[in-house]
Amino acid sequence: MVKSYVGMVSTKIGGRGAVREVCEFILDAQGKLDEALAPYLPARAK
Repeated sequence: MVKSYVGMVSTKIGGRGAVREVCEFILDAQGKLDEALAPYLPARAK
């Protein structure tokens, strides 16, 4: 019933990455995911 009203359903359970998945979903929707992850990823060759 609730699922018919939501825009996203996490594939993870609590304690196994659900919050991270939702945070990444929000950052991606805002166009900020790449910028947020950049400090933690190796630099890409251009």
